[in-house]
Amino acid sequence: MRRSLRGALLGTLLPTLAVAGVLAGAIGYHDSLTETNELFDAKLAQSARLLALTTEAHLDDGHLLGAILPVPAVSAEGEGDGLATATGHAYETLLTLQVFGDNGTLQMRSANAGPTPLAALHPGFDRVVRTDGVWRTYTLRSGKRWFQVAEHEHIRAELAEDIAFETLLPQLIALPLLALGIIGIVGWATRGVGTVTRAVAMRAPDALEPIPLAPAPRELHGLLNAFNDLLGRNRRLMAQERRFIADAAHELRTPISALKLHAQNLEDCDDPAARTESLDGLLRGLSRCERLVQQLLDLARAEAGGATRALADVDLTALARDTLAELGPLALAAGRELALDADADRLTVRGDAVLLRSLIRNLVDNALKHGAGEVLVQLTRAPAHVVLRVQDHGAGLAVEEHAQVLQAFHRGSNAHSEGSGLGLSIVQRICERHGTELTIDAPDGAGLRVSVRLPAA
Repeated sequence: MRRSLRGALLGTLLPTLAVAGVLAGAIGYHDSLTETNELFDAKLAQSARLLALTTEAHLDDGHLLGAILPVPAVSAEGEGDGLATATGHAYETLLTLQVFGDNGTLQMRSANAGPTPLAALHPGFDRVVRTDGVWRTYTLRSGKRWFQVAEHEHIRAELAEDIAFETLLPQLIALPLLALGIIGIVGWATRGVGTVTRAVAMRAPDALEPIPLAPAPRELHGLLNAFNDLLGRNRRLMAQERRFIADAAHELRTPISALKLHAQNLEDCDDPAARTESLDGLLRGLSRCERLVQQLLDLARAEAGGATRALADVDLTALARDTLAELGPLALAAGRELALDADADRLTVRGDAVLLRSLIRNLVDNALKHGAGEVLVQLTRAPAHVVLRVQDHGAGLAVEEHAQVLQAFHRGSNAHSEGSGLGLSIVQRICERHGTELTIDAPDGAGLRVSVRLPAA
């Protein structure tokens, strides 16, 4: 399933924000209730101490014994200032006080309190459930008396809910604003991705220029650099293919024209000698075309196909022996000899067996076409390398031509007329694939020797 980066970010951040908001609200609400109850408990205890401080002396001299503190008859309906009147506050009906003697006799109470204790006479807080609701009580032992104050939990619940709501209100307002902010920020942060996406989508199939890094976020620069590197490799590969096709078409044009001419001569000629000559020319042309096509395939494989295969251990001695056996008929037809001189029956290198076979075949074929005398293939063991040498005894090349013959379709000044100029170019590409180079020299001042150092396995 495909998802956009923007969708993935929003799909992750917005639910996370919602969950965090709900958790923060729940924790804030719980903390508000807890703090409110603690504050009311402290106020309740303080009220009991104040009651004891202000009434104890008057109770001792009998002035307040049996006193009933009046409570205004104000309806506990409404909210805010609607609960406050000139005679008092409606919530006074939800507050009670009682004073009991040491023997449990009632000495003083508020008008809305009964004659019996609201809670058991023992010091501390208590919670009492009655028919008129739940009451929170605090009982204080002072001297020979019990001072008990109580308040209805309706007061606490209403105030605690108001405080909790006031605490949650900023979060309820902030959450949608934060969500809008996240949507805007994500859109702003990912606009560069959209710009790059549109730029790539609008490109022509043959547009291989690098993609500019400027519009993209820095986090995408690594991806774009890798993509631009891929575009560069494709650009070079396409340039090689175009050059290869153009060169191949140019090189094949002449031998194909010669084949056509010989075929026409065979059709029009009645002279047996002339027909034999045309037939020989046709066969030579076919051989040349066959060799040229094989070398073109080798060159294409060396430039592109070989890069897709991993290197492996290759027995270079056996590979050279098989290749020389394959080329034996050509050498025999040319009146030449092939020889193999190896340091060991098995010399193993790291390489591509298909490309190495092509390398040996092109070096030996090049020596057969342009050299003279025996063609010697030497395999010499060296530290961390195996050196492959192919030597002939022909006219050789001038030193200044050694670099030029490595270019495709270039023929040396002493080259055979049937040569295509591809052999050493193919060898050069295969050497590059194996991370090595070839060298050209004339060891005895005559002929040509090509050497390649291959990494030992």
